[in-house]
Amino acid sequence: MVSSILAWIAALVGFGVGFRHHQKRSGSGPAAGLVVLLVVASGCLFELIEPGEALGTWAAVVCVMAALFVTYDREPFPGGAAAEIYPDTKSYAFPFLALLLLLIAMRWTPIAFVFVAPIVAAVPRAERKAPLAFAVLGLAVVAVLAVVLPAGEEGWPTLSSVLQRFEPTLLGWNLAYLFAGRNVGIAVWFLPVLLLVGCYRAGTNRGWLLAAVAVGALALPLLEPHNFWGGPEAVGNRSFLPLYGALWFLPVRVPPSRWLVLAAAVSGLALWPAWLAPLPTAAGVDRPSMHQRSLASYLPYETTQRYAPAYAEWEGTGVLSRSLAPALRDGEDGPIFDAASGAAELMIAAARPLEAVLIDFGARAGSELEVTGGTAGNTVFRPDGGVRFEIGLDGANRVHPTWLGERRHHVYLFRIEMPDAPGRPLPVAIMARPADALPRSLDPASLSGDG
Repeated sequence: MVSSILAWIAALVGFGVGFRHHQKRSGSGPAAGLVVLLVVASGCLFELIEPGEALGTWAAVVCVMAALFVTYDREPFPGGAAAEIYPDTKSYAFPFLALLLLLIAMRWTPIAFVFVAPIVAAVPRAERKAPLAFAVLGLAVVAVLAVVLPAGEEGWPTLSSVLQRFEPTLLGWNLAYLFAGRNVGIAVWFLPVLLLVGCYRAGTNRGWLLAAVAVGALALPLLEPHNFWGGPEAVGNRSFLPLYGALWFLPVRVPPSRWLVLAAAVSGLALWPAWLAPLPTAAGVDRPSMHQRSLASYLPYETTQRYAPAYAEWEGTGVLSRSLAPALRDGEDGPIFDAASGAAELMIAAARPLEAVLIDFGARAGSELEVTGGTAGNTVFRPDGGVRFEIGLDGANRVHPTWLGERRHHVYLFRIEMPDAPGRPLPVAIMARPADALPRSLDPASLSGDG
């Protein structure tokens, strides 16, 4: 309870800092409209409904936003009264304060280090030596502490561990998921980013800030390749919040109200299912991607992410199976298929290439199976009334390392529907046939949420 209250306080302070920055340049009305849009049309409020372990993230957000407020609040801007905003008296206190706030933010997120560059670049060229030296010294102290102190979940990764994670296929898919993943993508949870980036204008001394956010976004998959979004309790992409808060300072002036309305409408197309069920969404139970009518459901599923939402998960020897739709889930005695819930969507990751997937349905199953993403093969009718369908796989949809091991896994995605299924759920058994071996059975009893 205390951590939730503190998270709310930190978030409100951050929102207030962003409001104050734009109020001085555009007035209270436009500034309030921009802040409301940036909060409501993103995943911010869902993170605050059930903050969970998000206190550290919100502390980092407010530190980053305060540091950038101190950095940009006193600089001249096009069309503004420079004499009133940037006093003639020179002081190192402001850049030093900004850098100190940034070093504090690094306690919770290593990504904060990217904002050293825009803070130092905002200092007049002739006065940069002292702030730059302080920044280098501060980063050195933080790096030493990260090595000396025990590394927990919030510990800094070592350089060697980051280099080991630099795997081209893994990084490529992670970047695609970062921007357009159905559960954690910026395109789903932070669409106002497009408005903020579109407001960037050359000559406003914000180029370094835009570059810093871009570098920070690219670094997220390197720091935590199988959990770059904050883990199972996060809604959307919690790790992106400090970068999102920094982008609030990219526009020098609040954009016209028509652009705010357009951004709200576009964001609503992605977030409306979440707003229809805000409490389940905040608790991680419901996600926009789980709604068939949501635009997010057309985006790619994050096969590299250990905690990506799934309805059920079964693990066998060298094979992981996930259900991505409610029709296939775990029952009291193992997996069940409920045709009344629509099509079943499966993700299967295997250490070896697969030739086919065999699915056994219980007694009184339908005799037809429609497959999308594979080829319906042989059908075997068992004496007990059950049916076995063979689904041929032409090739993996994606090949990349997973959290199951460093070697690349072959990932297959397909959907199945049973038009003549009975009205009751059917027991299901899933088997994977490697291209070079006999079928390997998945063990439903080994169900594990840890992957």
